[in-house]
Parts: sequence; structure tokens; C-alpha cells
Amino acid sequence: MASEDRDMGEKTSPRQPHFLNKSELGDENPDSVKKWWWRSLGGAIATLSVAGGSVLGIWQPLEQIAYRGLFHLRGSINWDERVALIVIDDASLRELGRFPWPRKQYTKLVNKLSSAEASVVVMDVLMPESSPDDGQLAAAMLRQGRVVLAQGWDATGAALRPTPVLRESAIALGHVSNSPDTDGITRKVSPQAQGVPILGITGLRVYALTKESVKLPDMNRPLWVNWQGSMRQIPQYSFAAVLQGKVPASVFKGKIVLVGATAIGLDPINTPFDGHPPASGVHLHAAVVNNILQQNYLQIIDERSLLVYLLLGGLVLNCSLSVWNAKQQVIAVASLCSGWVMLSLLLLHTGYLIPIATPLVLFGLTAISLSVQERLKMKAQLQRIEGQQQQRRLYDSLTGLPNRALFQERLQLAVERSQEWEDDLFAVCLLDLDRFKVINESLGHTVGDQLLVAIAHRLCSIMRPIDTVARLGGDEFTILLEDIHDLSDATRVAEDINSALAAPFHLNGYEIFVTTSIGIAVNSSVGQEENSKCDLLRDADIALYQAKAQGGGRYVVFDASVQKDAIALLQLETDLRLAIGALINTPSTISEFIVYYQPIVSLSTGKITGFEALVRWQHPRRGIVYPGDFIPVAEETGLIAHLDWWVMGEACRQVRAWQKQFSSNNPLTIGINLSSRQFDQSDMVERIDEIIRDTGLESSSLKLEITETCLLENAEKAIAHFEQLKALGIKLAIDDFGTGYSSLDRLHRLPIDILKIDRSFVNSRSDETDKWEIVRTIIMLARNLGLDVVAEGVETADQLFQLKQLQCDYGQGYFFSKPVDAMAAEALLVSQFQ
Repeated sequence: MASEDRDMGEKTSPRQPHFLNKSELGDENPDSVKKWWWRSLGGAIATLSVAGGSVLGIWQPLEQIAYRGLFHLRGSINWDERVALIVIDDASLRELGRFPWPRKQYTKLVNKLSSAEASVVVMDVLMPESSPDDGQLAAAMLRQGRVVLAQGWDATGAALRPTPVLRESAIALGHVSNSPDTDGITRKVSPQAQGVPILGITGLRVYALTKESVKLPDMNRPLWVNWQGSMRQIPQYSFAAVLQGKVPASVFKGKIVLVGATAIGLDPINTPFDGHPPASGVHLHAAVVNNILQQNYLQIIDERSLLVYLLLGGLVLNCSLSVWNAKQQVIAVASLCSGWVMLSLLLLHTGYLIPIATPLVLFGLTAISLSVQERLKMKAQLQRIEGQQQQRRLYDSLTGLPNRALFQERLQLAVERSQEWEDDLFAVCLLDLDRFKVINESLGHTVGDQLLVAIAHRLCSIMRPIDTVARLGGDEFTILLEDIHDLSDATRVAEDINSALAAPFHLNGYEIFVTTSIGIAVNSSVGQEENSKCDLLRDADIALYQAKAQGGGRYVVFDASVQKDAIALLQLETDLRLAIGALINTPSTISEFIVYYQPIVSLSTGKITGFEALVRWQHPRRGIVYPGDFIPVAEETGLIAHLDWWVMGEACRQVRAWQKQFSSNNPLTIGINLSSRQFDQSDMVERIDEIIRDTGLESSSLKLEITETCLLENAEKAIAHFEQLKALGIKLAIDDFGTGYSSLDRLHRLPIDILKIDRSFVNSRSDETDKWEIVRTIIMLARNLGLDVVAEGVETADQLFQLKQLQCDYGQGYFFSKPVDAMAAEALLVSQFQ
């Protein structure tokens, strides 16, 4: 937080580290500085005028004219062959009657396209009113399986969605909103509105489920349309002609087929190529689909960058032109204008749209300002830090910050002052850069030194003058915050520091990100009588250690419980090492760990088909310790793999015993999580095979679960391991599906059998339609890929009802049973098999 946000005393300019430069050594000529500023005045005036006009929108009409002209200069480019249009044109209206048509016409069309094996059917037709033909159309849509319907909003903002029966039959909805610019031309669209993707993007998402993957644009930024040419040049087929069989079915096979109105007066839009007569909404969505398929939608320069470019360009242009005569200036400006137009045209060919009129105005205004401007006088003075040379012994030679000696001197003064004034509070913040050693060793000490200097500058920029920022050595900094009101002032400074260092550092061509761990000690942390600089530095150091132990990138405030927590965490780690060591060294002894089992239930029969194995720790003093308390410690210390192998062996042995006790045509299965540590072991497959053989469990009864996160981190290794496990006959599942952003292409390549839907989607109310739509999509995806689906976190009858409606295969959660020990699990089986 900047100094103006903290009421912690007087707010003036911060102390800054001091570095010598040429100007300090007297090499700068003040007269040359004056001349440079004077020459820059005209460019500054022109630039500010243009920038101000740009902010106020004065140049927008000129840019709109230039936009249309630029597209006409470029001409038409080819449309993607994967896109086809079926249009409701004037001929179709004459043949089929007045619009809107009965739904049976669309039913016929969907049936035609289904027979033609169209990949996706995208309907740019609003259907908010119920019709007697809705049932037939819905049935046709279900048979086709990939029909996207349109959604809009009326003038009051009310949603115009398809009727419920049609909405349920459509695979997805897409919005058809259009926001033309003031000149009536549509230049950009919103990829999503009120959470609903635009129609074209929705169609592409469905297309990606069955065809090749498609890289979608940023959904939170406007998509600028790269108009291919006049809409009359798009391959499009009359609605009536398609129904009458005059268009070969092969035309639509495997394609994205967009259906919409192009007849005059129906859904008109203006494009750079089409205004009289206009194009139609379906052309807009076709252009969006085409742009994304070919990845040639327009990239633009944002307004902030434009202002920066205008500022720099104006100054450079002004300095360059000021040394030439009038004739040379005219030639130069004319050359710049023509060159800029050519550059704009060239960039448009490559998918980039840059402003045209605004730079041309800048060139003209700069040339005009040179003829009237006066020489600007400006005095440049460099401020000195008084006595810097005399105090070198108290300052760090690299960063210019106070060194350890000066910091301890100021800290001692603060301690003495607090002993005189009882309510005087101050704090010590000890900073240590996370993973600085890696940066230093990989990029070199030169870059490391530059990084330390840059960090020093950022720290000083957010401190008050009365605060002291010092470098103790290496990558360790410390800050003395004086005259604070309470602890919250110190924590706000720590947050400010983390925010200031979050932005990347650009050094020697490298982009470097750093985080810092911060320990905070306030002079009230210890008794007033015992306050000393050593106490505070020690306390801050203990808090710093805790911050690093928690993963770094955070701050910790020292208090007595910090030491207790550190001791407790160390004791927990010691107990865990002893308990897991007993598993490794004396496996025949009674273990402190217990395998718990949570049933997996068939939603069609209500029967238990298997279990997922979980682990609990029966601590001799603490009692039951849940995984959330000891698994992170086991992962950090590397003990997790030993525990996981033990759990796998115990679970397989127990399920094999139940299979013998409760014989069935469908033997019980056991699901076991594979940790990333196990996944990294080269002999993982061999050890699993050994456990199967030792326990006598059929390999088909073992289901191994791995999270999406682990898959993303070990993509190629996952495929290799999965193929080996599949060769053994083991079932494979992706756990917590939907939370790790799996690539659908990668999912298709993995030889998996099961998707487990994460509980965050399942554990929802029935009115949370967005989450249930995600569940529906996952189930549909799994069905298309031939996979079973297990829904985790089923806790209510309503959730069970929703899952049954969606035809989910299996469920798991507290509605059926919480995780139980082997005896309780066996009782559940006895009840089922009686």
C-alpha cells in the first residue's frame, strides 16, 4: 500500500537509495538539456492534443472512415471450407411462406442435416414462443445430437430463450446480441454476455467435442471481427433448396452448418463490405466461426498502449523534424502518412488492426506546431542525498540502502525511545526472497545483483521518510517501521510489499518473478522491560522461518503461539516418521494407520459395486487424525509414497477377502488414489503388479485414480504408465474431473475407463443450473467416449434424483455412507447380500 493509504505519521517523499551517475560527475551540459526540452515542446503539445482528442472520441469518426477504407484496400480473403450456411432468403420466403415459419420446417431441416452427417447445426433463429411442433423439432434435435440454439434479450433486458422442450433438447445455447458502432458497422462482438457464450463460439465448443480441438479467444475481452469480404461471396444455400433436396447432402458432411435469415428486413447488420444492402446476423456468426477456426480474428492496440505510443512517437517526430527546413518537413510528413497507411494495410493482412486516422492527425499537428512553437526553457537539477560520500560506511555499496550497522543503530534508538514513551510502537519486518539462490545460480550473479537493486527501489517507493529500509546482506532486507498505531499498520505494509514485488522484473532480457517471505515483530511482542534490538530481530527471524515453512510468499506476525506451532508441527512430523517407519521396517506389527472404505453405489440398482480406499491415522495420544492434518506433512517430507503403497496392499487384500465371502457375477471393486510421488517412481507398474499377485485380487477389480493436476504435470509419463497398467487389465479413472482444465485432446488419448465428477459440481442445489449443466456435459462427454461416470459428494436425495435424471452411472457420498472401517463396511455388504 502506498504511503498515502497509511495514516502512520507525516507523509512526504520516501527515502531513496542513492546511485552515482554521469550527471553527478558534472558531465551533463545544462544548456543542452534546455535545448532538448525546448525542441520537445511542439511534439508534447501535439501529442497531448491528439491524446486528449482520442480520449474524448473526437477522432472516432475519422477512424471509422479509415476502417472501412482499409478493408476495401485489402479486399476479400478465403472462407474456411469447414463452414456452411443455410439461409432464409427471399426465395425461401416465396417458396415456404411468410416468416416466421412453423417449427415443422426446422424439423425437416434438422432431419436433412442429420442424414447428411453435419458436425454441428447452429440455429440463428429465436424460438421463445411455444408451438405445437416443438415436440417433433426436439426429437429431431436429439437425434442429431449437436444442435445449438440462439438466445437473445428484449428491450427490457428479459431473456428470450428457446421454449423449455427445445432448450432441453439443444446441446447448448449461444447469444445473438450485436452492438454496432456509432456509424452502424459491427466491428466487434462480446464472446459472452451474462454468462452465455456467443452463438458462434458455442458452436465451436460443440464442434471441438467431436472434431479437432479449437483454440478459443479470451472470453473476457471483445473479439474484433476480421471480415473476410462481402457476404455475397460466402458459400450459402437456400433453406427451401435444401428441403427440396436440390443441395447434395455431401455439402454439409462434417461441417459446422449455420442457419439464419438473410432476406431483406430480417436481422440486418452492416459490415465494411456490406451496407446497401446489409448483411445479416448469421453472417456475423459465420465470420466469428471462420475467424476462430483460422485464428485470424483481429488483434488491436489497447487505448493505454496507444497513448504511450502517441507520446513517444510525437516526441521523437518533433525532435527529428525540428532540425529540418519547411520543405523537408512536408516531404517527411507526407512520407510518414503514406508509410503508415501501407503499414496498416500490411498488418491487417496479418491479423492486426492499428489506428490510422489518429497517427495521421498527430503527424499533421506536429508539423504545424513546429512552425509556431517557442523554445521551451526548463531548468534541470539533480537532487543529491546530502553527505552520501561521507556515509558510505553506513550504506550498502550495491543498493545504496542502509547496511546492518546503520539499521541496528536506528533500531537501538527506537528501542530506547519506546522505553521512555510507553505508547510508542514500532515494528521490524524481516524480508527474505524466496528461491533467490535459483535465480542467482541460473541467471548469474550480475542479474542477481540487478534484481536486488530493483527490489530496493520498489521497497523504498512504498515507505515513509521516517521508515528505514536496509539490506542486511545476501537477499535479506529489513524494514524499521516507526511511529505506528497498531499491528495492522505493519501487516498493511507487508501486504504492500507483496503487491509491489508481484509485478515482474525485466532484467538483461529476462522476465523475473519473485516472492518474499516476511517476518514481523512489534515491540509489544515482548515485555517492555526486556525490549532490545536482539529480541526484535530474533522474533522477526522466527516469524520469517514460519512464513517460509508455510510455502513462502506470505507474512507471519510473531507471537508466542508461533513457537508453539513450530514445535507442534515438528512433533507431528516426528510421530509421522515413526509411524510410517514402522510400516516399512516391521510390517507385521499392528499399524497406527487404518484403511477406511466409502461405498460406490450403482445409481440404476442402488447396490454397492465397490469402495474407495481412504486412510486415517489412529495416533496413540491424539486419537483419530484426519488426512487433511497429516497428508500435507507426508507429501512435504516424501513419506507419502510409503503410506500409499501400504494402503494399496491392505485395501486389495481386504476386497479380495470380501469377494470370496460375497460371491457375485460382478465382483466388488476397489478404487485407490495414486499420488504424484508414486507416479514419479520408475518401478510404479511393477510394484502394483506385485501387490495384485500377492493379494490374489483380479486386476480388473482394481481401479486406480489420478487427479487432473497430476495428469497436467506428467502428461507424457501418464500416457506411458496408463498403457502399461491397462495391459495388466487394471481400470483407470480421472479423479476430481472438471477442476484441472484437462485438454480434451489429451483426455481422448488417455486409455481411461472412468471419470469421477468433482464434489464441487455435484454438491449443489437443484436451482444451481450452471453447475448441473457442467455435470450434464461431463456425463455426455463420458458417454461419447465410452467411459463410466462416478459422481462424488452425493449428500441429498435431490442430488441423487438429479444424477439419475442425467443417467449418471455411479454415486459416492454421505447420502449412501460416510467412509467407514472394514468392519462397518462388511456390515453394509452383509445387509446387501442377505
